[in-house]
Amino acid sequence: MTRDEQFEKKVRLIFPHYNQDNDDDSMSVKIVSENQLEHIIKLCNIYKKSVRSLNDHAISAYKGINIHLDYTNFNQIKRVNIPDSKCKTEPGISVESLNQQLQPFNFYVPYITPGLNESTSDIQLDQAVQENRICLQSLKYGHFKDQALERVSFVSGEGRMIQTGGYKVRDTQSFGFNVTDLFSGSTYTIGLLFEVVVNCFNQKHNHKGQLYEMRLNDFTEIWKLASNFKAYVDQKDEKQQSLVDAVIISNLNQTDKTILVSSFDFNLNSSNSIKDFSSSISKNIKSLKSQTTQETILDSKFVQKFAFASQGNKNVDQEIVLTVSIGNGISFLEEYKEIFEEFPFQIHLLKKYINIKLCFDSNNEEHKVILDRVTSEVIKIGGTLKASRKVLTMISPYLDKRILGNYNMKVHNGLKQIYDPKDVLNPSSFFYLREKQDKSAIKRLMDKNKQINYILSK
Repeated sequence: MTRDEQFEKKVRLIFPHYNQDNDDDSMSVKIVSENQLEHIIKLCNIYKKSVRSLNDHAISAYKGINIHLDYTNFNQIKRVNIPDSKCKTEPGISVESLNQQLQPFNFYVPYITPGLNESTSDIQLDQAVQENRICLQSLKYGHFKDQALERVSFVSGEGRMIQTGGYKVRDTQSFGFNVTDLFSGSTYTIGLLFEVVVNCFNQKHNHKGQLYEMRLNDFTEIWKLASNFKAYVDQKDEKQQSLVDAVIISNLNQTDKTILVSSFDFNLNSSNSIKDFSSSISKNIKSLKSQTTQETILDSKFVQKFAFASQGNKNVDQEIVLTVSIGNGISFLEEYKEIFEEFPFQIHLLKKYINIKLCFDSNNEEHKVILDRVTSEVIKIGGTLKASRKVLTMISPYLDKRILGNYNMKVHNGLKQIYDPKDVLNPSSFFYLREKQDKSAIKRLMDKNKQINYILSK
């Protein structure tokens, strides 16, 4: 019996029913307990196989993925702590389903802004934590980690169960490093979740609030919107007043090629705050087409309106997120205003940063050339990029190394080696451990020459 047959036999013992993927020799298994997760990762270490969560849409550059983990059935709430406003749950539950089950307790967790061709019912808690997703109310409360994450329990790449922090005491208030923050946003590279404790928000007034929408025609005025927003934030900070919940600029799902500016607030004085915001944001906007304000309710249907869906006339299959400080971001938006006419986009204006989501066609060479120029400028002004390594490499060779630099890349690789020394979890998605093991010395030398030639060409 070969090693592959031995591996498959042992997988069958843990998962009597598994699916063989059609496109390759990979196996899809449904996780229902932390013990299964621990056993499968330990098996992969022994037999030198690799494993990836199906929630990870950032496809690995390494093609030898052997096990795909399906979290769909790993979706039970374990405990709701009403006095502390906390909920302990399994990671496979969707954020929408979690909110529905928390409704009788008058609780909810932050809604996640859907990504490319993604619906609210698709977003699992696992994704919200692993990718540290941006939330609908991130302007006021921050990303998912900042708003809701209390602690996590995960299985590392070695197959060890690790719990971060305590139930009531955060890592930052106890001895040691803040491993919760390290894990959040690690994108499936250092461990796989089996338990999450989240902080719950109290529902107020059935989530009733005000939605303000403004349409304009001229893409070149987006930087003016950002400039007006910065003035609005500075004014509110000076008076120590609260901001609106969110400000989103996009051309998504628009057939008339207009730009939609959406802002909403779900507080007691939402009507006053929206009125104040609308008067600030519309200053000096010459291409203003329409303005509307209406009462709304925060639910999954409302969130779905802001889904990052592709426009009907554009075939797009990848997304990249650019993050720049709001000061540099205004200049960036003014200088590169033509990209907003070329790409479907969504801009989240935050208190100190601007998040720009761009959608592009991976088969369009012109898109790649434009994005190469844009991403280089973002790196130059101290911004960051968020995408899979496959997407970054697609735009420009060794772009991921240019973002971090050689030393920082070594630090990240070191962390990866601590938690996943055999590169079992999502190999070569962002790091180079598996590549170094698999490639011959001649192949590595050829790659090094390619890198040197690329740098010299710049």
